[in-house]
Amino acid sequence: MYKQKYKDKQNGSLGITCFAYWVVPFTSSEEDKIATQRAKDFYLGWVLNPLVFGDYPDVMKRIVGKRLPSFSEQESVLVKDSFDFLGLIRYTTRYIKHLSISGQRRLYFRHECFMYGNFTLPEIDVLPWGLEGVLNYIKQNYGNPPVYILENGLLTYQPPFIASRRGKSGIPSCLHYCRAQLSEVCEYAL
Repeated sequence: MYKQKYKDKQNGSLGITCFAYWVVPFTSSEEDKIATQRAKDFYLGWVLNPLVFGDYPDVMKRIVGKRLPSFSEQESVLVKDSFDFLGLIRYTTRYIKHLSISGQRRLYFRHECFMYGNFTLPEIDVLPWGLEGVLNYIKQNYGNPPVYILENGLLTYQPPFIASRRGKSGIPSCLHYCRAQLSEVCEYAL
């Protein structure tokens, strides 16, 4: 509706926000590689596939079955190409391992997630290559839309202003994080 009635008048654009981990296989097994693609389809494909291709990923339709609403032909045409940019929320990278489930099917995809690298309470490892991975995946699979990184941060329990009052400095870790993330975004952009 916005594109039909207001876009030309207001010279505006319409976007949508996705939360995404970058995911890598836990092992080099074919099962873990397939599970990793399945995770990408559930995290990003759930939102982006309908907007780019007009329908959910096939793997979602197969696993979720009738519990996943289907698009009518009219709805598919309506949602396809209905966004101008993507807002991205991304914090970390995860290992993905295939998990065989017998018996009752679950609503969610069948994988077991392991945090990649250090995930202790005080901090998460800085893994800037994961940001580049997500950006490249979106570029290669969803028509290279403009992407705005809306959230991307460093988990700390002592923000720099509090840490500095206690005689500690959180600024070096924040600076390291920012430099590393911006470096990857620059690599992606080139």
